[in-house]
Amino acid sequence: MYRYFLKFMLLTFILITFFNCENNNNIVVETVPSVTNLLTHSYWNLKSDSLYYVEAIVKEPQGNENIEVVSIAIRNSSGDLLYEGVLFDDGAYYHNDNGDKMANDGIYTASYIPADITANPGVYSLLVKAEDKDGNISEPQEISVVFDFSDKPQIINVSVPDTINSIYGIQHIYTTVFDSSGIGNIKDVYFHLEEWNKPGVLKTYFMSNNGTDGDVAEEDSIFTYQIDSTFAIARKGSYKLSFFIENLFGEISEAVEHSVYFVTDKPIITNIEMPDSMLRPTGYDTRIDLIQVWVKDAQGLEDIESVYFYSRKPDGELANNGDSIPLKDDGLNGDYKAGDGVYSFIMIISSSAYIGNYEFYFYARDKTGNLSDSVTKTLEVY
Repeated sequence: MYRYFLKFMLLTFILITFFNCENNNNIVVETVPSVTNLLTHSYWNLKSDSLYYVEAIVKEPQGNENIEVVSIAIRNSSGDLLYEGVLFDDGAYYHNDNGDKMANDGIYTASYIPADITANPGVYSLLVKAEDKDGNISEPQEISVVFDFSDKPQIINVSVPDTINSIYGIQHIYTTVFDSSGIGNIKDVYFHLEEWNKPGVLKTYFMSNNGTDGDVAEEDSIFTYQIDSTFAIARKGSYKLSFFIENLFGEISEAVEHSVYFVTDKPIITNIEMPDSMLRPTGYDTRIDLIQVWVKDAQGLEDIESVYFYSRKPDGELANNGDSIPLKDDGLNGDYKAGDGVYSFIMIISSSAYIGNYEFYFYARDKTGNLSDSVTKTLEVY
């Protein structure tokens, strides 16, 4: 019996070895490189002297060092060859204007001036392929590019409210634009919000031309941005708006600057809920209750920086060493819901509390420093 068992085990081992060999023989080892991604600007301006970059990501199973060359061909709609060249992965060390950022990372790059390729407008095909040192050649990766003549777009007029104030409700900013190739050549109309005499853009806003949200007509020459009081969150005083147009060819208009003045209203405490009195506990016991403060702000709840109170004890001293005590609207520690404008604080009274009246002074402050009127509440501990 034992002898038959040994024969069975030996036969099983032979069969497993055979099938493993069969499977190994079926494994296909990739040897051909591939161009996995091809990127460039979709529109090349024949009037521009700016460089346009072509970038290709190349994968080589044997490692990037086995790549011999990454080549590019540009053909017209009839298939005629207009240009042949090479992309590089040298970190712009040997070819300092090719735009390659890092050497030997598998990303190959080259740069071109459109007029050096052709003088004729049209849709052209860019084809990139990779060849390794073993002679293996990838399938070409293809992308279409529009070559045409394009001028800088122009801002004809900008209409901006002098003052942004919550009492005015909905307001609009309008920009009238022109492009020699037509309104369909406009890619973006936008403006930067900036502080005067300070570098840096605070935020960029894109204008619409879809016939909604205050825009008069779809696809006309007037772009619109609709604003309300929330536009003034964390803003107070005079700011600069810098307007630009960018067309499909990447041509950007000259900037047009306007000044706008933000008037922000102070926050308002609309309601406070807290006990009028609490019984002082004895021994090691404590009494717990909840303080809730309802706050609103004309610029929106996002404009609220803090809600807090001071508490004066019956002996005339301020609690918490005279420091303010914050309330929270984070949905934690007694606060029911985060971001609903109801700020909460859990109040705890111990047996060491003074008997008598405690005065509470509540405030709300917004992100520009505007302070609400104070609201006072009294708590009697008896």
